[in-house]
Amino acid sequence: MVTEARLSLLRELSKGDRIYTRDRNRLADALVVAGLASVTSGAHGNKRVMTYVYSITAAGRKVLENEAE
Repeated sequence: MVTEARLSLLRELSKGDRIYTRDRNRLADALVVAGLASVTSGAHGNKRVMTYVYSITAAGRKVLENEAE
């Protein structure tokens, strides 16, 4: 079961948005564990600060399609 908060985050990610954060995002991490999102990390930006980048996976898109039906 996917909570409304997780669905909301999946909808945001499905728009092509990515979440860039210096700290881990617990809600997004839960999506990663469920296989609905992915996370990469690396130095981003002018100051080359370590950043976590979350994006949606195909499984996450499938969940949104099923919710829409």
